[in-house]
Amino acid sequence: MTKRRNISNILEALPEEVSEYIINTPIELAFNNLVDIETRVEFLLPFLGVPTSLKAYEYIKYALIEVCKDEDRIQNITTGLYQEISDKYGSTPSRVERAMRHAIDITFTRMDDTVSMWLFGYSVIPKKGRCSNSEFIARLARLLTKF
Repeated sequence: MTKRRNISNILEALPEEVSEYIINTPIELAFNNLVDIETRVEFLLPFLGVPTSLKAYEYIKYALIEVCKDEDRIQNITTGLYQEISDKYGSTPSRVERAMRHAIDITFTRMDDTVSMWLFGYSVIPKKGRCSNSEFIARLARLLTKF
């Protein structure tokens, strides 16, 4: 039997400087495993600063949901997931990858440094100021499924 996560226990475990950005905001839903994964992803991405007006928002959302369902999907992101997304949305794998990279760049410029450090730690590439697409998706999937 899986142990249900209690939102108050999770929030208490967060560093104070991170929890102040999360408590009493829609992001609390991202930590609530009683809410379906699609809804949790839809609340998490805009909170982090992913622009919802870009096509890449849908690409990242789809990839994140798929990796949450099966974390092994992240292993073949280039040959598998990008191809699947491009087929679904009528694009090419290289355009999907580029669009996601652009949206992640924007996200990291919008994201609070404290939240960025808590979520991504030292996986952020210093010269670029962001992590790779696969690292971004993998970290968020782990947050949504394992935290």
